Amino acid sequence: MEKPQNSQVLIRTWLASYFPIQSEADEPISMGIVVVEISDRKRAEQMLELQAVITRNMAEGICLVRAMRWRVCLRQS
Repeated sequence: MEKPQNSQVLIRTWLASYFPIQSEADEPISMGIVVVEISDRKRAEQMLELQAVITRNMAEGICLVRAMRWRVCLRQS
């Protein structure tokens, strides 16, 4: 498990799926739950989104000035 640096907060993302558990008479008797930690997948998706923004903006002549905490600051060349 990752430890946050200094006072940074470690953000985790979870994917939960719920489904009914039925008796032999096909009546719901309980609920099943599957939970998967997908933080790495979400970070990879966010990096791909940032790369797509950078690529589009390069084509339009816009420079990336700063990207912090998923906020992007742009400057026209």
